[in-house]
Amino acid sequence: MIFSGPAVAAIEQFNFIHWGKWDGLSQNDVFCIMQSSQGYLWLGTEEGLNKFDAYDFVGYQPDASDPSSLSFHGIRALLEDEKGQIWVGTHAGLNIYLSKSNTFRRVEIEELQRADIRDILQDVHGNLWVATADAGLWLMQNGHWEKLQEGAFQVLFEDRLGQLWLGSKEGLFMVQQGGRRLETIPLNKGEAFNVRAIAAEGDQLWVGTNGHGLWALDLYNHNNRQHFMKADGLEGNTIISLAVDLEKRLWIGTENQGLQVMNLGGALVPQVVNSVKFDISKSAITSIYLDPVGRIWIGVYGKGVFMHDPAQPFRHISHANHLTNGLSNNNVRGMYFDETDGWFLATDGGGMNIFDAHQDYFDQLPEGALTTNHLLSIEKHQDGKYWIGTYRNGVDIWDKRSNQIQNISVASRPDLGLQNDNIWCILPDNRGGMWLGTSGGLAFQAKDNQPFSVYCAQEGDSSSLINNEVRALTQDVKGDIWVGTFGGLSRYSVREDRFYNYILPENLSRTPGIMGILEDEHLNLWIGTYGGGVFRFDRFREVFIPIAGFENLQIFSMVEGQEGVIWVASNEGIHRFNPRNGGIETFTTNQGHRFGNFIYGSKISFPDGQIAFGGTDGLVIFDPAQVRTKERELPLHFTQFRLLNEDQSNIDEQGHISMIDEVYLEPDQNVFSLTFACFDFGNTSTIGYRYKFDVRPNNKWHEIGNERTVTFTDPPAGKYNFVLQAYRINSPDVLLAERSLIIEILPHFYETLYFKVLIFIVFVIAAIAVWKWKERSWRLQQLFLNQQVELRTSELQHQKEELEAKNEALASAEKKNHHLLQEQFSERLYYRERELTAHTLNTISKNELLKRVKIDLSKLKLQEKEDKSLLKKALQEIDDSLEMEKDWKKFNALFGEVHRDFVQKLKAKHPDLTEHNLRLCYLYRMDLSSKEIGITLGISLNSVKVARHRLRKKLGLEEEVDLLNYLHSFL
Repeated sequence: MIFSGPAVAAIEQFNFIHWGKWDGLSQNDVFCIMQSSQGYLWLGTEEGLNKFDAYDFVGYQPDASDPSSLSFHGIRALLEDEKGQIWVGTHAGLNIYLSKSNTFRRVEIEELQRADIRDILQDVHGNLWVATADAGLWLMQNGHWEKLQEGAFQVLFEDRLGQLWLGSKEGLFMVQQGGRRLETIPLNKGEAFNVRAIAAEGDQLWVGTNGHGLWALDLYNHNNRQHFMKADGLEGNTIISLAVDLEKRLWIGTENQGLQVMNLGGALVPQVVNSVKFDISKSAITSIYLDPVGRIWIGVYGKGVFMHDPAQPFRHISHANHLTNGLSNNNVRGMYFDETDGWFLATDGGGMNIFDAHQDYFDQLPEGALTTNHLLSIEKHQDGKYWIGTYRNGVDIWDKRSNQIQNISVASRPDLGLQNDNIWCILPDNRGGMWLGTSGGLAFQAKDNQPFSVYCAQEGDSSSLINNEVRALTQDVKGDIWVGTFGGLSRYSVREDRFYNYILPENLSRTPGIMGILEDEHLNLWIGTYGGGVFRFDRFREVFIPIAGFENLQIFSMVEGQEGVIWVASNEGIHRFNPRNGGIETFTTNQGHRFGNFIYGSKISFPDGQIAFGGTDGLVIFDPAQVRTKERELPLHFTQFRLLNEDQSNIDEQGHISMIDEVYLEPDQNVFSLTFACFDFGNTSTIGYRYKFDVRPNNKWHEIGNERTVTFTDPPAGKYNFVLQAYRINSPDVLLAERSLIIEILPHFYETLYFKVLIFIVFVIAAIAVWKWKERSWRLQQLFLNQQVELRTSELQHQKEELEAKNEALASAEKKNHHLLQEQFSERLYYRERELTAHTLNTISKNELLKRVKIDLSKLKLQEKEDKSLLKKALQEIDDSLEMEKDWKKFNALFGEVHRDFVQKLKAKHPDLTEHNLRLCYLYRMDLSSKEIGITLGISLNSVKVARHRLRKKLGLEEEVDLLNYLHSFL
């Protein structure tokens, strides 16, 4: 198989992230690298020391006027000891970094102050060893310095047995554990080689020399050794840096011949380290450092620092002029893998690339072997021949065994009926036929050299292909052919020999284009679209079901991995989609290489589970099993503290802001900023931040994205808990790190509890004094008031007696006046009532008389016509007299005056009574009989009864209610 053992390393093009002077590094000659326990990366250059937090470089330079600065600008050695102190070796002196004050202390050993320090090491016993190029070998034990050996020492190394190894210009030396005596270890009898670098893996010690290649020694038997030179695969014989990574690979830095790597678990063959973006093949590799999590840091002379993370599962393979094992072209359109023949990559412009597992590189079919180098697709027929789809040149059929190629195109084989020469996709079916997706429809050849059946879109024919631009093909478990086109999805029923068409609804996708089709192991049909994301097609209901999380994405390819997981390549990256729970994880970058430039349908799944996606920038290959679901723990620190817009990161005696957990601020220090960094080197663009800042622990999170500085203005005095979290922007629930800082803002003196208690006590004392003074004043005032009250009481008593006498006289006079007024009113009322009665009796008497006269006149029978007229006139005058309108007006006025309350109450309760109803009520109120009422009103007795009945209804009286009693109730 292609991808096993050394073959993986052989085709690996290492993805490096690069930093240099343009990023803030003080200088591009990096001679030593070290990551501290806090996570900072320290880099020594020819022009000063640098501290790197994955975002910013902080530089340290010597200052002749400042004894707390570095002793020299050329940095060659770095070490963090077991106490957390950082030792800095320069070309002129040894320094210790004081993190609390962010300054340096120079080691006050006269000879070391001038020495060219080349390496520093602390052994398992805590002893400090210092190698110098001009002052010999030094040892600090229990705080005491001692020079052990003269000589030009360059490198120190302690193996797993506790043995100390020293490399010098005079050769290789060893100090037994706990010893002090140096023992010479010859690499070659009679010769002393200049030793520049040392590393170890297991029981093997690796030694790099100046001009004499690479040596391997057995730790137990030093005479058991191996020697590697240019003839053995090394690019150069001068090895100046070495390191072994977690995968047991030896990294070899040469002088001006680049970087190599050798797999110590396999054949010991050095391989050139090829970088996709950077050509370091002729560079001096001045330092190699393996950090605590396994990243490889490379210092390259004149080019800055490079970092490679082997834990990153995604590997990028592409074309570059300086690569010895790269592709011929970066436009990878199609891929095919055969366990016997190898791995084929069809490129658009670079022809066919074939990976040779034996030669460990990509080979290319010779120029002219194919009809064109612009390839679009590749598949293998059952007969063992490879069908290669081209752009504008039909399909090339390559017989690898005979190395013969047959071309079928519109022009070359018109007898076969192919109608378009752009072969975007190829599908071998389960019956031995070949389906070609073209820009002119779908072509099918049942058997070799038979004419193609061409299926095209026919307007008005729903059983034809939906669109002629075909971009995806697959055969389902029933044998039907599914076709993805620019116009939608088609299914060719082999049994019925017809197409069924399905169009994406406009509200679900911006375009109807189908660019990928996948039937998974559970027979779900997944559809990748051009700008509409991923859909599951329900074949029973014939509907597209959108998958949340892929909206508006361009889907290039889909591959089913292990355990039913589907890997999707889109314009936003590579996605891991779990159909069982709908979960989506997105991977957007890999060590500075951004995903997204993929090509539709360019994909492959290898038998060992690895997956590759092709694109316009080469291909990305990965093992899904190595794509970690759990993030590694990352350092998160506060890197700067600004107070009133001034840098105050070193807080008095507490130390640097990155090292403390609590900050105290004075009341007037009310504007401050915090800057922070999560040390994920090379992936900072994927990190987001959120924080809480409040006295209450359950305050809400403030999302700030990529921002790394927060500023607070005028927060009230109090003890605040600033909690900071770092997370992946594309997975906010994945927590990378958390850090907290207590910030206590002291109150003004007038806001303190002591001041408030003092004010309270003063207030109480003042209140008591005032109360005492007021109590005395109240007593004096009370005495004076009592005297005044007694005097005034006596005067008032006298006045009261006089008033009582006057009141009695006034009351007697008022009583008399009231009695007289009452008598006058009663008398007047009496006369009015008599007048009313007389007026009523007079009316009755007059009406009775007139009625009798009318009766008598009616009995007269005049013979003459003139006499009849006179009679009629007399009767009319009597009727006019009976109306009594003036009499009634007077009657109403008199009755209203005498019985005012009765009239008001009656009208208030029965406002709808007519004038006739009121007259009847008035007469009944005067206790007149029905006969008297009839005479008064000038109506008969029966009419009175009728009027009485109507009045009862008007008043709403029940039968058992007596009318007279009801009227008397209004008195």
